[in-house]
Amino acid sequence: MLEIIDMDAIWVYTTGPLPLCSVGLIRTPLRVAPQAHVTIIDDDPSYDSHWLNATLMGQVMTSQIPYFAQHVHIESVDADLSDTMLGLFNIQPVAIIPLIADYHLLGVYLVGNKTKREQLLSEDSKNLLIYLGDVLAQTLHTDFLKSRSRRHTDALVMLNQIAQTITSSLDIDDVIQRTMAGINSILDVEAGSLLLIDEKSNELNFKVTLRGENKQITSYRLNMGEGIAGWVTQHNRPAIVNNVKTDRRFSSKIDEAINFDTNSVLCVPLVIQGKPVGALEVLNKRNGLFDEDDQDLLVSMVASLSVALKNVALYDDAQKRAHINQIISKVTAAINAGHGLSETSKIIYKQSSRLFSFDHMSISLIDESGHSIRQWTFGEFGCVEQPYYIALDESRLAQIVKLGQGHIETDLSCLKPGKKTYPDDALSTADKVKAKMTVPLTTKNQPYGAISLGSQYANRYGLRELELLEQLAPQIAVAIEKALLIDALEQRNNEMQLLNRLGEMLVSTTKPRLIFETTLNVVPRLLPGDVQGVVIVGEEGAYVGAAVPFEFQKSDLILNKLVSTLAELRENEAPVEVIVTKCVPGNIPVKSNWQPTKVMSLPILTRRGAQGLIYVAFGQGEYLSDDVLRISSLIVSQIAVAIENAHLFQQVEQERGRLAAIVASSTDAILVVNSQNQIVLDNPAAREVMGVQESQNGRLLSESTQSTAIVELFNNAMQGGKPTGEVALADGRTFFANLSPVSAGEAGVIGWVATMQDVSHFKELDQLKNDFVSTVSHDLRAPLSNILMATNLIAEIGEINADQQELLEAIERRVRVMAEFIEDMLDIGKIDAGIDMEMDACDLTSIIDDVVRNLTPHARDKKIELVQTLAQDLPPILANEMRIRQVMSNLVGNAIKYTLENGQVTVNAYCHNNEVQVEVSDTGIGIPVNDRPHVFEKFYRVRGEHALNQKGTGLGLAIVKGIIDKHNGRIWLESVFGEGSTFIFTLSIY
Repeated sequence: MLEIIDMDAIWVYTTGPLPLCSVGLIRTPLRVAPQAHVTIIDDDPSYDSHWLNATLMGQVMTSQIPYFAQHVHIESVDADLSDTMLGLFNIQPVAIIPLIADYHLLGVYLVGNKTKREQLLSEDSKNLLIYLGDVLAQTLHTDFLKSRSRRHTDALVMLNQIAQTITSSLDIDDVIQRTMAGINSILDVEAGSLLLIDEKSNELNFKVTLRGENKQITSYRLNMGEGIAGWVTQHNRPAIVNNVKTDRRFSSKIDEAINFDTNSVLCVPLVIQGKPVGALEVLNKRNGLFDEDDQDLLVSMVASLSVALKNVALYDDAQKRAHINQIISKVTAAINAGHGLSETSKIIYKQSSRLFSFDHMSISLIDESGHSIRQWTFGEFGCVEQPYYIALDESRLAQIVKLGQGHIETDLSCLKPGKKTYPDDALSTADKVKAKMTVPLTTKNQPYGAISLGSQYANRYGLRELELLEQLAPQIAVAIEKALLIDALEQRNNEMQLLNRLGEMLVSTTKPRLIFETTLNVVPRLLPGDVQGVVIVGEEGAYVGAAVPFEFQKSDLILNKLVSTLAELRENEAPVEVIVTKCVPGNIPVKSNWQPTKVMSLPILTRRGAQGLIYVAFGQGEYLSDDVLRISSLIVSQIAVAIENAHLFQQVEQERGRLAAIVASSTDAILVVNSQNQIVLDNPAAREVMGVQESQNGRLLSESTQSTAIVELFNNAMQGGKPTGEVALADGRTFFANLSPVSAGEAGVIGWVATMQDVSHFKELDQLKNDFVSTVSHDLRAPLSNILMATNLIAEIGEINADQQELLEAIERRVRVMAEFIEDMLDIGKIDAGIDMEMDACDLTSIIDDVVRNLTPHARDKKIELVQTLAQDLPPILANEMRIRQVMSNLVGNAIKYTLENGQVTVNAYCHNNEVQVEVSDTGIGIPVNDRPHVFEKFYRVRGEHALNQKGTGLGLAIVKGIIDKHNGRIWLESVFGEGSTFIFTLSIY
């Protein structure tokens, strides 16, 4: 029908009462068989109500009206196998005709063409398709009726048993033995044999005999056409010979060999798919002669045996296909196993050896440039890459890629004179290969390379092996591609590790000689090439070295080339003296006539210009990938940094030497500590303060001195406390220490430096001053009381006028100011002496509330907002309540005093680091930077026009600091001049 209607595909879908089946025949031109067809059978197609409504076949079956293609067609044909297969071969349905016989719908059939052909049909063509549908339907219906009748007929019992035996086992020897036994029981013959054709020799060999006593004849063979069995096989016709003596076809060779007399022969051909593959003969019927019924019976039995042999052949073919699929799965597993090329090549070699016979396996791949070929040989122990590249346009691979198909060389030893040879065939020639087949490898629909198998025997490979290798090629290509990617990744990891190691080694040294030695050892492991050279310029001169192949005869030439290249780079600078030259043999040997065909020179540049170079030379024009250039630039940059660091280190060492001399000669004690509290510098004066004889450089500060004052001073400064303090020595001297943080850009504070000056003399003077002030204050207190009493008694003696009264009030004010001043001085003495400092648990919240409440009227008079923000549930503090009230009154009073009208004073209190922290802030005039270090000193008052109108003794903040110090607290100042100030102090929790 396919030929009659001139279509590319026909598809039949049958339904009840016929068996449900979907079968199609599609015209499929192939490269090896252009007129081939493919037949597809689906014994279990889909069939339900949804399918009837959703598919073209279902709609035609429901309506029983033929369907003919329109200009636009997008419907699904059967939502199953036909959609897949028709779509695979680009076939569009042209018509779908219902199959109806005797008013019974038996199914539909579809005809289709490839999309490029005309899809619309003429009326005559439509009528023809409908007519053929009627004929096909009637034929199917008639065949169905016949088959049903045959199923109701009893077959011969023995024949059924033999058929069951034949179809019940895939053990062909067992099937044949049982069949021969059945033949003997039915035909009652003396002997019989099954002969099969040996495809290699084209001879008939005795597969099995009817009886065991004649089993020895299986060692004999007949030529095609020899004997009756040979004639039957050759002519594919049965033969009945009841008297072999009168038949010229009979051969007595076997009878003579085994001493057997053959009288009559019944022989029928053994046919599989229309091709004779052997013959079955029975000899000497015991009861009568062989007749047509015997022949029909034997033909039937042989037909069943043919089915069995066909099944076995199919089974063997399926086994072979399964074997092939298993090997493909192995190769696929190699793809997913994540192995490098060495392990993957072992797998490919091992699995391929299960399918092919070969003595040589190699692959040729197109490199990244697309102009050269890299080659590997595969073996059971891995792969070996060839050390040279081949130009693609001169290779056999280029021809294979161009043709896009495999190639077979049956006998390379018999090449015609003048036939072109290719450089990429050298690998197989070295293995004495005579027969060779090569198939292309593609990945991502792009040419990738080729795989070749070779044998030392000619005519080893044919079309079957080539097709099988082509079937494996896609998996092999993907496996190799992935393996190379894994190798590349591993190589990148190794390169990164080497680069990191190189960086670590370069960073760890500041000597040009060591930089040179390190680079010369590492560079050959990172950069490809036959020769690698290194030049490093130091303060003394140049270090020149090269890594060369074993037994290299041109080392001096390479060293001279390095020196001349450096001179070209430094053409505007003074010549550099070469102080060290070195050659390290270890690279792969090269030919004696080696010449550099490609050279890469990379200068090592610093801020001082070219300070060296990296040199790589190739004997062949290898492709320099981006990775090589990237690694080269990384190496050069690391070396440049190392050289620059070495130069800077020398400068720093010189500066450090000068600084060390200055510090050592200083009379002030200088102590430097890093962020880990380790001493990094201590001059002789600092060691004297710490009470040690030798430098404590590198040791912890707490382990280097018995002076707890120094340790606490550093700890407080690091925690944000005051950076100044006094250090008392055992001999009575006192040093004043001032700490400053050492910062390093974004790294922040990396340490602290303390400068300590001997202030013993100033302490003695201060003590004398304090003693003098205390004595004078105490001695002036009584006279001032008497003066104040006298001014009050004058009014009692007699009347005084207004002028006298004004003078008396002025005297009283002056006396009271002096009395307050004296009280403050005496108060400082009491604080220093620890008088009235008994401490107990105090409620800080109530203290602050009272002070703020008492000073609110004063703040209101100045139009200042007084605000307090205290944390809830402030814990009790260990303090003297009277003294803390004094502190709060002084701080809040000063804040109000130095804040202009419409300003704000804020009191905050909260817990911080297991302490209570109090802040008194104002928006007042602020304190200049130069005055801030002195505000807590006695009698010190801030200078300047901004403070002239504010009166005071200069003792208030000194009293505050003294009280806080006696409470083991801390107090400090934060201020911005012109914006305001904040006084902060901390107290311990009870």
